[in-house]
Amino acid sequence: MQWDADIFEQEVRSYVYFQQQGFSFTGRKIANPGTEQERHEVILDNTSTDRSLEITFTASADRKNAVSQVYVVKTSTDDAFNLKDYIKQYYRVDFGPKGSRYTDYSGSFQERVRAYLEFATGLLSKYAEPTLQGLEWPDVEFDWAGYK
Repeated sequence: MQWDADIFEQEVRSYVYFQQQGFSFTGRKIANPGTEQERHEVILDNTSTDRSLEITFTASADRKNAVSQVYVVKTSTDDAFNLKDYIKQYYRVDFGPKGSRYTDYSGSFQERVRAYLEFATGLLSKYAEPTLQGLEWPDVEFDWAGYK
């Protein structure tokens, strides 16, 4: 799989669900450039709801473990949580790594990004719309996955 940060950004920026929820693109960051932990993050903001979405793409050197995550941020306080941690804590649904790895999807990189965004926005729609709309802010424990 040939991955491309520009395609990732383009797909996130143009995904209709985010636009319907009032989110707009505000930037892209790259953490740990040139390392095995290089992470690209596309940031979408909705100033009227005091929310931001950070959608990440991380690819290991072998590209087999390429993953994405969604973080929901309360912009005014910089509090944030991982969407899957929130769903696990509040709805007792544990997806594990399922749906976050690009090997879970087939096709070109662009098709895999679209499939991931469909999965992620399905979760946002089902479990987190009141949070995205600024109606609530849950207290979500960070899942250290055995590293603490």
